[in-house]
Amino acid sequence: MGTEKRESATKRARIEFLPVCEHGAILLTSRSRAAARELVDDRLPTVVEPMSQKQAVLLLHRKVGQTNDGEATEKLVAALEYMPLAISQAGSCIEKKASRCTVEQYLGKLEKSEQSTTSLLSAKSDELRRGRETNKLIMLTWQISFEHMYENRRSAADLLSLMSFYDHQGIPAMLLRHPESDSASNSSVDDAFEDDVDVLRDFSFISVAPSGSAFEMHRLVQLATRRQHDQWAEHSVRRLDAVLPDAEYEAWSTCRLLYPHAKVALSLSSTN
Repeated sequence: MGTEKRESATKRARIEFLPVCEHGAILLTSRSRAAARELVDDRLPTVVEPMSQKQAVLLLHRKVGQTNDGEATEKLVAALEYMPLAISQAGSCIEKKASRCTVEQYLGKLEKSEQSTTSLLSAKSDELRRGRETNKLIMLTWQISFEHMYENRRSAADLLSLMSFYDHQGIPAMLLRHPESDSASNSSVDDAFEDDVDVLRDFSFISVAPSGSAFEMHRLVQLATRRQHDQWAEHSVRRLDAVLPDAEYEAWSTCRLLYPHAKVALSLSSTN
């Protein structure tokens, strides 16, 4: 009886967060069908099925163009279990390497990387352990892409490492730019930053937020980067300290923008 009361209270608490109006619609997503039904008044939720092989191959072709190794392409998307994020990362890496990496060669690297990625997933992180097989594929593609980027554009790899210690949404450019880039005489520093951002976007590591003035990264990409590069925790706090304004009323909007990132960075810094 006590359990039923707690579940009922939890359901009411969830519903209270949903706005009520006679127009428009709210899109809710959940891994739990039972939870979804609770929030839609027991109407049947729409089940989003995994990508088909045809859709997955098409997505990969959009990244790398048409290829002659159709069998290898089908094997690769199957190995990635038709997951859009994993396929996008794999395709971005193949496209960046151009003639130096075919679909078949990438598939071979994927198989070789499996052992080291398994050790990464055994880390003590509830978020990494949740959906182990799904996360494993993301880690595999992340590792291959990151290693290539680290070898060819170290500054972009460092930028991704820094970003991973902030909140994964709405990361403002002011937190990421080098302090010298504010000077008109250091336009080359600013250009280098923009080039690094382009590299991260090309590898499908980050995206530009709808506002156009901030960046976002997938939660699993963030966790994978953070686990492998925890030495950036203190650096993220120092960067915050450099850009946080004085506690004046005029600076409240900036403080509000930086608060979620300060909260994450400080909590991670204290655990490293």
